[in-house]
Amino acid sequence: MENTRIRVGEAPFSIGDEYLWLAQRDDDGAVVTFIGKVRNHNLGADVSALTLEHYPSAHRNMAFAANAFIMDDLKTRAPFWKCETTSQGDRWVDARASDHRAAGSWRRG
Repeated sequence: MENTRIRVGEAPFSIGDEYLWLAQRDDDGAVVTFIGKVRNHNLGADVSALTLEHYPSAHRNMAFAANAFIMDDLKTRAPFWKCETTSQGDRWVDARASDHRAAGSWRRG
């Protein structure tokens, strides 16, 4: 958890700076972020402020599920190829069986 950063505050911050902090480690293969913000409207009324309390949020769960779906789908169906350079040389990386199982879990049927 030493490389975990959670910030909640009122002051503006730089998304770019936060991404650079997250992306500086080479042992992680992805950076997934979630940044919530106050909408200026909800249910037909103007919204000027939002007070947060700690309860489970269906919207947050759906946002993370959407990220998981995108990664599972891309790893098995996207038209790009991944070549890793290692000390033993270059190697092409194919989707793994676990990638196909994860992508298949999103299909109903």
